[in-house]
Amino acid sequence: MTAIPITVHRGAIDASVDHEIRAIVSGTEAGSTCSPDLAASPWTFDERPGYGPGASMGDVIPAGAPRQGGLPAEYREASEEDLDRRIRAAKDVLGERVVVLGHFYQREEIIRHADYVGDSFQLAGAATVAGVGGELAACGATTGAASGPVVEMGALSVFTPARLTIKVGQTVTWRNTSNIVHTATADPKKLVKPENARLPEGVAPWDSGSILAGKTWSHTFDVAGEYRYACVPHEIAGMIGVIIVEG
Repeated sequence: MTAIPITVHRGAIDASVDHEIRAIVSGTEAGSTCSPDLAASPWTFDERPGYGPGASMGDVIPAGAPRQGGLPAEYREASEEDLDRRIRAAKDVLGERVVVLGHFYQREEIIRHADYVGDSFQLAGAATVAGVGGELAACGATTGAASGPVVEMGALSVFTPARLTIKVGQTVTWRNTSNIVHTATADPKKLVKPENARLPEGVAPWDSGSILAGKTWSHTFDVAGEYRYACVPHEIAGMIGVIIVEG
């Protein structure tokens, strides 16, 4: 076996890429970065057209692409220590009702709160395995401001989460985060395999119609039971979701 040389660091190691970029731009640490603008706060980028930090400088944001809303001042002005404390407190209260998904490229002070870490495909699988039954928080992905559970539909043609448990009376919002058209369809007459649409007895079929890139569609569940639905254009690819409504 070939030995791999490693360097042993004594003392605490700051794994934050954000901190490193700030140090390089300020001149307190040697190194280089593709743009000094990356040292700016994330919300500074929200005011500019484009994808923000981490994107290629040559990228052009598509027309109608979703944009994250501005963060309240109490979050922008809070210290990292205060934000860390508030996140941990919220997770303690929510317990198993929340699953935090973290994209691997996020800063250390964000990713340490994630229950699962990976790329978008891996996180979609993790959400399915975890059986998210309450709220889904994604570090590094725009989840929007819907007041109830949100199901995202991405370019990989999967519902995230693919299985969701809610209470009677709750409203679920489907958000298309890709550049392709999706649907949320629980109507056996509109699917290749009618069994991919399953509804409690007496509940009328429902269909979102075409949900375009960056758009949303919502449905309120007033009857307890199991709902199975699919995306019409991607049903054959396995884009199927299940919602369990508890009384």
